[in-house]
Amino acid sequence: MKSCRITFKPAQVTVEVPVGTLLHEAASLAGVEVALPCGAQGRCGRCKVKIEEGSVSRRDNGRLTEEQVREGWVLSCVARVEADALITVPPKRVKERALGETAADKIALPLAFEWPL
Repeated sequence: MKSCRITFKPAQVTVEVPVGTLLHEAASLAGVEVALPCGAQGRCGRCKVKIEEGSVSRRDNGRLTEEQVREGWVLSCVARVEADALITVPPKRVKERALGETAADKIALPLAFEWPL
């Protein structure tokens, strides 16, 4: 079975995977985190990565604009490796939300709150 070398930026980590491997699986093998809020079903569009060099198969699902597709963006949960590639993974937005930007973090409990009551 033919394999491909996939390099992930900005971490500059390279992994060798078989042709047909999903990009998010290759990223996981390389230790690179890609957000998969919809469970890798191609519904949310948050796992997008940019193909800088190389080739991947892509499945059109309407989550990316025509301009994003022209620029080389793909959803890592549905794109499969076809050849050696250089992939840019944008910073995760999930970590930003975990730092106090969620609605739940903004809800304040009364200071005199007592659990037994």
